[in-house]
Amino acid sequence: YGNSSSPLQSYFDSRSLVLSYELLQGISLIRFPRAKFVILRGALAASANVCKIWSVKNLNYGDATALVFTAPLFTGIVARIFLREKYTIAHVFSTVVGLVGITMIAKPGFVFGARKEETETEWWYPVIPLLAAIFLALGYCVQRSIGKAVSSFTVSFYLVICQIIAGTIFNFVSRADWVIPECHLPRLLLLIAALLTGTMFASLNRALALIPATTAVLIRNLDTVLAYLSQVFVFGVATDAVSIGGAALVMSGTILITLTKILDLTCGVEF
Repeated sequence: YGNSSSPLQSYFDSRSLVLSYELLQGISLIRFPRAKFVILRGALAASANVCKIWSVKNLNYGDATALVFTAPLFTGIVARIFLREKYTIAHVFSTVVGLVGITMIAKPGFVFGARKEETETEWWYPVIPLLAAIFLALGYCVQRSIGKAVSSFTVSFYLVICQIIAGTIFNFVSRADWVIPECHLPRLLLLIAALLTGTMFASLNRALALIPATTAVLIRNLDTVLAYLSQVFVFGVATDAVSIGGAALVMSGTILITLTKILDLTCGVEF
């Protein structure tokens, strides 16, 4: 739906869909354990989202994407220190391969050179997407500590409630327009996006409850490849050998870490 609506509207729509499901399933939105961790998870996700939006608005898209997707690296470090999760050579390899692959797809200016039309930015601008990656990593580890104690739908509900609050503040501070599309195709696409967003949040939260945080986040790198493929085959965006190679690297890293989990392989070395 492009620029026809505010990102906050998709949050409102996704919360409406998730709330309807929770009411039908009898899932409590008020009485649940580890409430402080749930709120912390939402606050970290909201902070990460605000940093990501700011980065995309003020940095080259490739730069912002490459820096935000350092989240698996920070997740592995945080999970190893605070959750005592294993960090094997397979995790190291998948992280490095994934970062290289995403860099090849996003083509950030600090690697491939800035385009002529791009303006110089302040030295601290790249710190913001790195903060987004750190907030994401901390949020993933908090979700991992919550585990199965709280329904993934309850967590995702409060997660986006926090994002709505943070997004509202961000919209007012940045003086962004509030636009709700008409009830035609843009509105339908917005509802579809909201449904997919709500499903993604719930699935990711559930995955973090079942498998180690680093493994879950590395597998999630596959969404970059899927987004890239949709641009090529659905929207007809031109591609090149570098981007194709990057997609192949991300997929290979994802396949490796998935197989090590399914086959319970340690690859011999742990950190």
